Amino acid sequence: MNHHKDAINRRQDKRLIIVLTAIHRVSCLNRTVLPSPQKSLQDIAAAIANKIAKLTKEIKIKAS
Repeated sequence: MNHHKDAINRRQDKRLIIVLTAIHRVSCLNRTVLPSPQKSLQDIAAAIANKIAKLTKEIKIKAS
């Protein structure tokens, strides 16, 4: 049974890494490509970061 739980946790970790990588890439583009950072992109990034924080807490609670 632990193997099943470990597999689920690994999949969740991979998803989290993919989302964090995407946020990092958007953040880098925001700083380097755009002449002046757009507030709307910053708001979106903040909302995504908040959602990730909540999901991370939920994953940790479910894993324990």
